[in-house]
Amino acid sequence: MDIKFIDAIPVPACVVSADDFIAGANAAFLNLLPNTRIGRSYLTVLRQPALVSLVAGLRLDAQPDPIQLEFKGQTNGVFSASGSMLGNGDVLICMQNMNETAVAIQMRQNFVADLSHELKSPLTAISGILETSEGDLEALTYFLPTMSHEVDRMKQLVDDLLTLSRVEANERRSPNQTIELQDVVSKVCAPLAMLAKKMGIRIETMLPEDAIQFQGDQSEMVRAIMNLVENALRYGNSGGCVQISGELDKKTNSISTVKIEVPDHG
Repeated sequence: MDIKFIDAIPVPACVVSADDFIAGANAAFLNLLPNTRIGRSYLTVLRQPALVSLVAGLRLDAQPDPIQLEFKGQTNGVFSASGSMLGNGDVLICMQNMNETAVAIQMRQNFVADLSHELKSPLTAISGILETSEGDLEALTYFLPTMSHEVDRMKQLVDDLLTLSRVEANERRSPNQTIELQDVVSKVCAPLAMLAKKMGIRIETMLPEDAIQFQGDQSEMVRAIMNLVENALRYGNSGGCVQISGELDKKTNSISTVKIEVPDHG
């Protein structure tokens, strides 16, 4: 059987003959396992019992599920191996590198653990206050600002989670809404006016008179710019100012490309 097609497979792949020898392998497979030799028993190339079971299952037409292979030593990493019958007992084995997937899974697990800790802290604080203040109205009144702060912390965490979920759901979708920068900035400044007054900092807008329109998600743009302005207010110097400026990107002159800056005096 002509197996030159194996060179067109983008992942490590090899063909195991009916008599269990390596009949062919592509460059990706040879890079993965440089000791591979055509005509050598595949059992000595991939010393993995699960792979033996995979090949046996394919020959029995059992349609086995992909298996996980872990390499240590010269080759390190986790691979998902799957295969199919080519006829006459020959088996095609393909292996997909799962290292990035494993890293992503670990990151998600760490994220869940960190989030659980962040949520547990304010809940523990509120629970402790309620237990301490039970039946004591004066103590409860004293701790109300602290509880309000802890509730705000949990609310912010939930809002961040919802934002993350929304961003992931729409990461491959281009925005098709035409929004106006002046309107976005107005929606940013209004709710932050009280914080700016408390911090003794002015918010100044430096926008052209002509409306600047561009493609985007208005709620996400408001959230993004508000985050910048709020940080500038919290870490700026009292008596200073936070400026919000925006203009069409002169390099592209495109209605979809706008340059926005939020300098401060922190």
